[in-house]
Amino acid sequence: MAFTSSSLDVSLSTGQFTLERLLTPFRFVWQAVSNRRAIQNIAELDDHMLADIGLKREEVMRAQRLPLWVDPVDSLNHAACTRRNAELWARNFRIQR
Repeated sequence: MAFTSSSLDVSLSTGQFTLERLLTPFRFVWQAVSNRRAIQNIAELDDHMLADIGLKREEVMRAQRLPLWVDPVDSLNHAACTRRNAELWARNFRIQR
């Protein structure tokens, strides 16, 4: 059986694809652990520091209680963006009135 360069390329790319698929769950777990550690560090900040980064203590505590398969960083990001958008909307509404 003779190998051509195109068949070698296909086998290498298929092997790489398989390796990436095998590593995906480990990357997910690694990212989840890293994000949980980050949330723990954020939880140690005082309320003034949390306010400086656009978070409230209750939001951080809620993020810590999320199930392991839910990314707590996404939850905090969503909470901060929602509050910021509401504040901007309220500010614009007051100006227009």
